[in-house]
Amino acid sequence: MLDSRKQELLHTLLQAEGYLSVDDLSQTLHVSEKTIRNDLKILDEWLQHYPDVQIIRKPSVGVYLAADPEVKKEIRRAVKPHPPEPQTRKLQLAKWMLEYDNVCTMQLLADTFYVSKSTINLELGDVEAWLARFHLDLVRKPNYGLRLTGGERDWRCALVETTRLLLERELPNLRTHPDLRFYESKVRELESAMEFRFTDHAILTLTLQFEITGKRIQQKKPVELSPDELSHLQAKREFALIRRMFPALEDSEIGYLTLQVLGAKVRVDEDVPSEQVEQVLQQINPESLVLARQMIREMARFLEPALLHDEELLSGLSLHLHSALHRLRYGRIEENPLIHEIKSLYRHTFEAMYAVTQELETEIGAPVPEDEVGFLTLHFQAALVRNQQTQPEPKRVLIVCSTGTGTAKLIQSKLRQHFPTLDIVKTTSAFDLQGDVETYNPHVLLSTIPLPSSSVPTLTVSPLLTPAEMRRIEQFLDQLQTDSATPQSSSTVLKSYLTEELTFLDVEGDRLSILGWLADQLHARGYVTAEYKESAVKRELLSSTAIGGEIAIPHGPLPCIRKPGIAVARLSKLIDWGGEKVRFVFMLAVPPVDPEQTKRLFQDLTALVDDTERRRELQQRLTATDFLHQL
Repeated sequence: MLDSRKQELLHTLLQAEGYLSVDDLSQTLHVSEKTIRNDLKILDEWLQHYPDVQIIRKPSVGVYLAADPEVKKEIRRAVKPHPPEPQTRKLQLAKWMLEYDNVCTMQLLADTFYVSKSTINLELGDVEAWLARFHLDLVRKPNYGLRLTGGERDWRCALVETTRLLLERELPNLRTHPDLRFYESKVRELESAMEFRFTDHAILTLTLQFEITGKRIQQKKPVELSPDELSHLQAKREFALIRRMFPALEDSEIGYLTLQVLGAKVRVDEDVPSEQVEQVLQQINPESLVLARQMIREMARFLEPALLHDEELLSGLSLHLHSALHRLRYGRIEENPLIHEIKSLYRHTFEAMYAVTQELETEIGAPVPEDEVGFLTLHFQAALVRNQQTQPEPKRVLIVCSTGTGTAKLIQSKLRQHFPTLDIVKTTSAFDLQGDVETYNPHVLLSTIPLPSSSVPTLTVSPLLTPAEMRRIEQFLDQLQTDSATPQSSSTVLKSYLTEELTFLDVEGDRLSILGWLADQLHARGYVTAEYKESAVKRELLSSTAIGGEIAIPHGPLPCIRKPGIAVARLSKLIDWGGEKVRFVFMLAVPPVDPEQTKRLFQDLTALVDDTERRRELQQRLTATDFLHQL
């Protein structure tokens, strides 16, 4: 029996129409030339079962398997390889078409991958969608065949990313292939001259970039850069470093490799202080520091003010932007394998990040794709987790007291003495209560008088705050902390934004028509400007706002919001919403006046996603009043 490598070698020889050099075979199979020669000797013995078949060797030319076409088919059937799982085969199919770079037929693909033409036809749809991410088109012409078309830079990016994913599945160790080992040494040499170290992902990607650049040059497939672009890259220190390593390369190829290096992800050792990272970035890329500070200021409005003082966030985000800016400006695609999980688990942070990146696009003059928004989201989510671990947010307390200033001061003093972490925002009267709740957005009301029902948790105490009442307050605050960590069955903050006039039941239409209609309803009632609709549609086309649980939360930009509100539509049937099924649409027109309020709104929406029974009840309600009551 032949092992998988020898089977692959045999199939490569069977498919070849002429001589193949040992060097070509070693690159195809990712083994040394010595291994190829040893495997050919074993194939000679195995092929003795086929008297009319011979492996012909010609010095300085290569090897060729001479056999009748029917005998070749018989051999193929005898050593049919174990089929890879579908996702791997799709990547192999994409890589084959990128390397073949010529017109091919469905039959050739079926024969190459040992599957039926119907299987190839089925899987080509996914391959076509994958390659379209790199701006490559799969052209299909009857009686002609299939061929990929696209620019050389896009072609190389697709080939690098496809090869990288296959290597991670099949050959994670670069050092098993002599050519890759050589190019990896060049990447390491380059890294030693840099201020930062490359990530493992960047090491692999750059190694492939170097190798594939060499192959494409040999195939007479040069890359082209504009004079301005090349002039800009020639001024970079990386250009000179690559020139010394590869002196025979044309300037355009060195410029191309410089571009890849500038866009590669970098890291620092964990023991390097954040201020040292900032100092280096200030010298080599001050723009990334400026943009990082700007993004943190904006995100602090959405999330929490403590982000403004997180030095680790500033250094990490600046370092990320150092390479991301080059990728974005030159259209480099960086797939985020965790994008769906990020959108699901950290929806509030993701949506805030998406809003902020709209301004970033204007600053850098390039679009920021969904995958990159996901990478940026992780930096801020990590900062939020750090802040929760080290500095739990103090509970904001509004005291309601109608017995005089002296009593109010006594209550404040006792609370501060027993609960030093509380943030006592104000002492107010029952008359001014509603206005102060809107102004200070307290977590808790402590009142010396009975109050009507309120959306804010309320505890009534005596003006003297006896020891027993102090214990009651402590238990009350502990319970609030526990409740905030678990999903609630009642959408308190969400309901505060909803009205019967903006609640619509059994709405029909597709994704964009429903989105546009809800935007019209918000505009007609003065919640948003006329521009909100177009911007909301544009936002939806960039990235689906479905969040799971048959719920979508489309929204437009903050400048288009005149007053806070949410339009909600229950659809007459499930519809496709960017790849997910949706029945409930909450169109948000909510400015981030208070980060905690916005956070609780998204907690309410997440709780609804997780509450199947409550959604089932919402589906049965017959009137807007009953629908809102069920929420």
